[in-house]
Amino acid sequence: MPRPALSEDALDEFRRKICDVSVRLFVEQGYEGFSLRSLAAELGCSHTTPYRYFADKDAIFTAVRAECFRRFASFLRVRLESAVDPIDRLRVLARAYFDFACEQPAAFRIVFEMGQPHPTESPEVAAAGADAWSVLHGVVREAIRAGAMVGEPLEVAHTMWAGIHGVATLHLANKLVSGRSADATLDAMTEALVRAHLPSEARATKRATTRVRTERVVTAAKRKRTVGVVTAANDATKRVRTERSASEASTASTPTTKTHARTKASTNRATKGKQR
Repeated sequence: MPRPALSEDALDEFRRKICDVSVRLFVEQGYEGFSLRSLAAELGCSHTTPYRYFADKDAIFTAVRAECFRRFASFLRVRLESAVDPIDRLRVLARAYFDFACEQPAAFRIVFEMGQPHPTESPEVAAAGADAWSVLHGVVREAIRAGAMVGEPLEVAHTMWAGIHGVATLHLANKLVSGRSADATLDAMTEALVRAHLPSEARATKRATTRVRTERVVTAAKRKRTVGVVTAANDATKRVRTERSASEASTASTPTTKTHARTKASTNRATKGKQR
């Protein structure tokens, strides 16, 4: 009896399941180590079953890459929904990019793994990759059109992408262990990239604000040092006064002792005279 035909919904659901499992296996085993037998074992099905949905390993890898690009783009868009201000949207985008790498590291590695075929070799991957890139490029372009940033949109977008991606990949590789956390490094990188592309007036204002903050910190430090010096001087003065008081008290007690000795000697002589 022939096997009943699966509905389109059932086919799509199993394709998604294959992609979900394959994302992890490609990362764990690498492209060369991945096999349809290991995939079937993870899925709990016959080793021939995946061939009903994909022609071969290359076809699965193509579908997986496209799916990961779609997840990435969707993740960024959801995060951006609540942001309105152009500069805030850039900050939200940077954080979302980093969070995707942390929360879905396997998908992130599939998207950006080195040594992959060029995206244009697969129309599906090319389309999904272009859509993901359009999110970053679009946010930068909007900020420049609004006058919040200056520069050529494509150049600025690539610069910001390289900086934020660098922090994410260094974090995944456990390289940010030299005294700065990944979060602090991401914030510093984002602010440096934003500041570098602000309009000249905004840059001047930001520099002035930074200078004022620096001066306040320096003034506070000087005041703290001054208070410390005064406190030390007061303590020294108190010690001198205490020592002087002790010395004066000792000096004052010495004549009394000598007078008492002379009085005692006179009394003794008088007593001896009477005895004679």
